[in-house]
Amino acid sequence: MQEEALISLACMDAGCSGAVYDIQGGYGIKSDLKSLGITHGKRIARITPVPVKGPITVEMDKVQVVVGFGMSSIILVKAGRMTAITKEYASWTLMYREEFFNEGSGYP
Repeated sequence: MQEEALISLACMDAGCSGAVYDIQGGYGIKSDLKSLGITHGKRIARITPVPVKGPITVEMDKVQVVVGFGMSSIILVKAGRMTAITKEYASWTLMYREEFFNEGSGYP
């Protein structure tokens, strides 16, 4: 049985797929992502193999689109499989985001 995890699209491994669970942003960013076809419940797969800060290529409905690292970090995905490294990176990223928002600094 696969363990499902809720992680940001930026933390997903290349080749992993899942369903968009939530977009943690305001009306403007949600509207921009909706125009790209990224909405709640949509099946999405990460194509970009390199886990660095930069544009991330994703595929959905046999169409590939590119989103920036900032946009991809606010897209929460219910992913099917994760490696141990990805789990550690995802937990670190979520911890960092919580600290950032608790300081009241605004949006990352």
